[in-house]
Amino acid sequence: MKLGLTTNVYAGPLKSHEIELEGIIDLAPSLGVRVVEIRDDLASLEEARVKSLVSRAKEKGLSLTYAIKNEMMAEGDKALFERGAKLASLCGTNCVLRILASQDSLKAEGKQGYSSADLQKLKSTSEMYGGIASASSVLVAIEHARDPLYGTGGFFGISDLIRGVQSKNVGLTFDPANATNKSLCKSPSMERDVLRFIGELGTRIFMTHYKTTSNGAVQSTIGDADVDNARLLETLSKVYHGVLCIEIPGSATLKETNASLQASVSYLREKGLFRYLE
Repeated sequence: MKLGLTTNVYAGPLKSHEIELEGIIDLAPSLGVRVVEIRDDLASLEEARVKSLVSRAKEKGLSLTYAIKNEMMAEGDKALFERGAKLASLCGTNCVLRILASQDSLKAEGKQGYSSADLQKLKSTSEMYGGIASASSVLVAIEHARDPLYGTGGFFGISDLIRGVQSKNVGLTFDPANATNKSLCKSPSMERDVLRFIGELGTRIFMTHYKTTSNGAVQSTIGDADVDNARLLETLSKVYHGVLCIEIPGSATLKETNASLQASVSYLREKGLFRYLE
């Protein structure tokens, strides 16, 4: 696997203009990062800017992936997706585009996953997006957030969605910490569920976001976790050879965010977990 970093870690410093996307690309190699995920929620970056970022990354020996914040069941989502796919295609052939399924449909109290009607609509939309992605030579990676890994109580999970989509251009953004996050996931998983999920759907993982939870709460830095890091990466490395993209929460200031990233990378080195990275 290759170590990655999403620019969303720097959401605070980006908002205050303490740093720009170019600056994140410049500092990435010092962390051992080889791939940077450009988070562009509304697919609003100009094509010229994306091309410039790609050139800058290549100069640093890096590659880029792309991420938008969409809502499949919302009006206008197709247009957002098409813009995102176009921008992602500028990053190279088979660039991974991280998207979401439907977080709004999971907000209702007591709803532990997708309804049957939700699932059918999401499958149809995913197939359509897969066709658009194929034409752009992009890989679509649906991330689970509120979405449980597995269905329960008559509801369905992200595993049901991915199994039901036939397009080879549609897969997963796997985020084990989202699955164990008790304040986010509608039906949080235990370690055994996370490892089982990798075994069953590992070949459909196109991107992995990496942060950790302790007692179901997201940690500010990568550390000892609800899912043992060594077991997680050992299991993942058997079926997945893509990007392990650091996605810790980050902080409001550049100094604090850099310190959290350094602490996370130091933890990986101290625990011998870099052996899973190229």
